[in-house]
Amino acid sequence: MSSFDVIITILQYSSIFILLSGCIILTITKSKKWNVILLITTLLCLEFTTLIISLVNDLEPNILLIIFGQFFSLFFLSHIYCKEILAINFKWFSVIATTAFLLLILNAFYYTNLNDIQFYADIIGCIIIITLASLYFYSIIWKDNFNPTHFWFNCSVFLFFSVEVIIKLTFNFLINGHLNWVGPIWIFRGVLLQIFYVLLIYYGWKTGKNKK
Repeated sequence: MSSFDVIITILQYSSIFILLSGCIILTITKSKKWNVILLITTLLCLEFTTLIISLVNDLEPNILLIIFGQFFSLFFLSHIYCKEILAINFKWFSVIATTAFLLLILNAFYYTNLNDIQFYADIIGCIIIITLASLYFYSIIWKDNFNPTHFWFNCSVFLFFSVEVIIKLTFNFLINGHLNWVGPIWIFRGVLLQIFYVLLIYYGWKTGKNKK
């Protein structure tokens, strides 16, 4: 096993540990952010299932789990932004949720095999999330709507999903390319994912505390 394999495996276990810790923290603190708790719980189940499958199938990625992960991320993150961070008309969440379901169906039935995978439809979901994050930056500049908890969480969302767009565009190469070439890219994504998970948990804890 190469050093890249070791680091990637460590990141997989780290993701599960972070998400599990998040579930415990938000449960103990009785966080009211049910959308964050559901997202973290769903991501934990997907990460754990992905790890088990990768161990059985010699690290072969499960594409359906990636597709479902993108769906739940788009669904719950759009709810968080529409209801809480941006506080915009809730009809926009209905539009985005409907789009998420359509993208899920397209992605689930579009791919053929591991050697010929394109996530072009999935990129739309990433762009929607990036757009929501950009709108928050806009609200900071023009509406003086700064909140440190929202800001750092938004930065992690914007950065991770911007990189995710690039990864989805080159997914075929990143899956089938030599590990010496693609390994650093997957590690970089893994580190950004850890940061996103930590700040998601922090957001759920900070904003979900009971007001005394």
